[in-house]
Amino acid sequence: MIKHGILWIGFGSFAGRLYPHVEKRQNAEIVSFFYPDKNEAQKRFGPKASWDPETAISDPKVTAVFITTPNDQHIQYLKLALKKHVFVEKPIAAFLQDAIELLPRLKNNRNVLMVGHNFRRNAAIREIKKML
Repeated sequence: MIKHGILWIGFGSFAGRLYPHVEKRQNAEIVSFFYPDKNEAQKRFGPKASWDPETAISDPKVTAVFITTPNDQHIQYLKLALKKHVFVEKPIAAFLQDAIELLPRLKNNRNVLMVGHNFRRNAAIREIKKML
């Protein structure tokens, strides 16, 4: 079994809901949490804190990156993280032009990229839940 080392970029309310599900996985270990302010990173995450995204992503123990930052920050971290497997919370980018500029890099990427779309508020999904 492959064990993935995770770098988590952006740890707000959505990340807090995802974290327990990731933490209990035997094939995943959170290597570090990124926060851009060094003092705040160390305060919040202790020895697992990172504050330089390039250094954190380049860590050989990191095989996957979770990006759960505010939408307008996704693209800056995604561009750095594509050398690893990536989960990025939706949307992939805040602006269409950013997403379009990313396309050539995605076409040549051999790693997994998952955009975390959630349809729980979709009317059709709610109707199916009622039926079940």
